[in-house]
Amino acid sequence: MKRIFLLSCLLVVPIGLTMAQASATCAGATVVTVDGASCPSTQTISDITFETGASNTDICSTTEDVFREGWYRFVATATTASIGWVSNRAPAVQVFSGACGALVEIGCANNTLGTTNPQTEVVDLTGLTIGNTYFVRIINTANNNITSTGRMCITSNVFAMNCSTAHPVCSDVSFSGNAPGYDVQELNAGNTGCLSTFEHQSTWFGFSPVLTGTIQLNINPTAGAVDYDFAIWGPYGGPNCPVTGTPLRCSYASATGTTGLLTGAGDNSEGVGGDRFVNSLVITPGDIGQIFYMLIDNYASNFTPFTLDWTFSTPGMLDCTPPLPIILSDFDGEPQGKANYIYWNTQIEINNSHFEVEKSLDGVEYTEMERIAGNGSTNSINNYDVIDENPFGTTYYRLKQVDFDGQFKYYGPISITNADANEISVQNLYPNPADESFFIDVYSKEALSANVAVYNSFGQEVYNKVSDVDGSSRLEINSQSWPTGVYIVKVTNEEKHFQHIQRMVIR
Repeated sequence: MKRIFLLSCLLVVPIGLTMAQASATCAGATVVTVDGASCPSTQTISDITFETGASNTDICSTTEDVFREGWYRFVATATTASIGWVSNRAPAVQVFSGACGALVEIGCANNTLGTTNPQTEVVDLTGLTIGNTYFVRIINTANNNITSTGRMCITSNVFAMNCSTAHPVCSDVSFSGNAPGYDVQELNAGNTGCLSTFEHQSTWFGFSPVLTGTIQLNINPTAGAVDYDFAIWGPYGGPNCPVTGTPLRCSYASATGTTGLLTGAGDNSEGVGGDRFVNSLVITPGDIGQIFYMLIDNYASNFTPFTLDWTFSTPGMLDCTPPLPIILSDFDGEPQGKANYIYWNTQIEINNSHFEVEKSLDGVEYTEMERIAGNGSTNSINNYDVIDENPFGTTYYRLKQVDFDGQFKYYGPISITNADANEISVQNLYPNPADESFFIDVYSKEALSANVAVYNSFGQEVYNKVSDVDGSSRLEINSQSWPTGVYIVKVTNEEKHFQHIQRMVIR
């Protein structure tokens, strides 16, 4: 399942189940109700015993011996679900749609991490049909005949078990949640920091600040005496999964209970003997628009949910709208003689490539007038302005802000009335270069005539025509028979002493 980073805020609610020992067959599969307050403590798979090599089956595209297995079934309450199983008997998990005897596998997990104990398998499901029944097969692939005991959790929300699908944090509202395990092991010698070991039962979060300030948080296990660890990486200029580098903040304290970020904690990273709190995260101007990732890991893998409570020194530090590319505090203009002066300023810019100033005679059809470079990412005040030398009597302007990735947002429009504006002006000449024809947009305050003459590179006149213009007029020049080269276009009106000269390339 592909999810978009920072697209919307999610309130993650753990959905657990209570169940009996697994059934030996699909037909008698134990019913799992996908609701409740918490996942059960243990389930037992002890119904079927196979000797070594007695039963070979296809498990996640590999042929392995099945020593014990158990069946569950559940009715989908959402289009997504996550199924996790934690055991010390080389577990595997298969999920099927359809009916017993005609099952279709829709998900499988069989990582078999070998010496890792306990081992976690997770199947992440999407595209489920609400109300349909699905079957879960829990498998013991270990070479023994010992009864398999493990912990199972089914949730109707797909929890973020990978960095790439991190839950976006949008505000200081509290989250409640728990992951059923992990999907891809993303901790390694290069990024693990104080955590020292692999993921156990992990949830990933991501956030991008839009204002400076201080972030504090509490991770509160709902059962109290549970060991939760966490780490925060960043800042990154864009998506960066798996995370790289040493965490900015990290706690691997073995003590149970609340852990998190606290102003004045005294350290940024702590090991097993830590007090569960490290310093708050200070967001500087250089962090605006950057991406941070946080991993919260249940070391015991016991499915105990947690609440995540944020405290921001600056309201609105995080935004999931997604963050506005700029905060525009002013966009206006005024006449200056026969020209119009347009100006604006920004308080914050995030990945701002440039602005395009567009103008219009009627406030409906706009053309680009000028392009101004932005300042990337900054929370300093920046002032911008342009001058329109050829305004209409009343001219409409709007501002197009463009990100580095091509996304854009419009601001305005504004209008400026200029009684001294040129009585006739050329607003645009396009396309340039041209092929078979090109256009000249001419504006006049009243009915006038415009003479258009075109000369080749030898100064020879190749075109001459007088046209009536009134208000906004578009003149088309047929250049299909002209040789390739550079031409000079001259638009004049003797009565108003007007002249406009521009170069045109014919391809």
